[in-house]
Amino acid sequence: MTKKLQTILYLEDDPAISELVLLALAARDDLELVHVATGPDAIARFPEVKPDLMLFDVMVPDLDGIDAARTIKEQHKDHLAPVIFMTAKTQAKMQIESMGALGIIAKPFDILVLADQIEEMYAAGIAEQSGARVEA
Repeated sequence: MTKKLQTILYLEDDPAISELVLLALAARDDLELVHVATGPDAIARFPEVKPDLMLFDVMVPDLDGIDAARTIKEQHKDHLAPVIFMTAKTQAKMQIESMGALGIIAKPFDILVLADQIEEMYAAGIAEQSGARVEA
């Protein structure tokens, strides 16, 4: 069975970084990126979007990305979406690892390889979780 990455719920409050990520992923015609700027928005949009992957910044106002992901996982056990965190804070690494994240993308990131990096983390994580063959 093959699971292709099609939909990403993206949490980022910084407009400049959001624009870079949107540009980096725009070339992937078959990939839908749904952007939200706050943790509560991510939680609210999750059931509607039903993403294949959550790409969350750690440091966002109101409710950080780690707590937003934790809340989503607790509230939506019927649709488990893996998460990749983006952060400039190395202190958050242990907390992120305890969440079972597929990976961490350090800021600043390389816009030229970001899309491939996300797809590789997704494919490796899904293959590990299911034992299935995965298309990136």
